[in-house]
Amino acid sequence: MGSVLDTCPVNVGGSIDDPAEPVGRLLFNVLGMVAELEADLIRLRTLEGMAIAKSKGKLRGNNPISDPPRSRHLRAVHAACAHTQYELAELFDVFPCHRLPRAPAGPAAES
Repeated sequence: MGSVLDTCPVNVGGSIDDPAEPVGRLLFNVLGMVAELEADLIRLRTLEGMAIAKSKGKLRGNNPISDPPRSRHLRAVHAACAHTQYELAELFDVFPCHRLPRAPAGPAAES
């Protein structure tokens, strides 16, 4: 059983096209290709903008803490409530809204 578009004619710009007919299939294929092209152009422009921002030092992004000792130290300092979130972000060179790394589970992760 087909979808609604397979059985229902569509009025596009005053022209009624049935997707079950060759011209209607062509129209929908062309519209799909234009949509894919636009999505690719948006992706390309975004990547170019990010590269420019990174070269200017304005792209911070997420800087996760992957070093376990550093992560433990951050959690300990946060637990002591001695600094604000923004002070911690500056001290540990991470984005201020970055979530604190989760403590590893189990005794094996303690070593």
